[in-house]
Amino acid sequence: MKTLTKLTAVVLIGCASATSYANPLQSDTTAELSNVISNAITTSINHSIEELKASTLKAVAHSLDNASEQEATVAKSESTQVKEESSL
Repeated sequence: MKTLTKLTAVVLIGCASATSYANPLQSDTTAELSNVISNAITTSINHSIEELKASTLKAVAHSLDNASEQEATVAKSESTQVKEESSL
């Protein structure tokens, strides 16, 4: 019985030592995992922002091109109208 008690005490001390050793490792692992997740989220957000910038730039360029074409059409139409009026 004494041997079993001593063995139980050794096992409990061993578990306590393992637990006190594992807690800092767990904290380190948790912090590292948190950093990995944070970096992944940051990278994803940055990529989304870059994609949004690129698509916005394309849309603005397309809109400006359309506005320029419409302006050129109006100017041409006004020029034609002035020529027609002057020939009358």
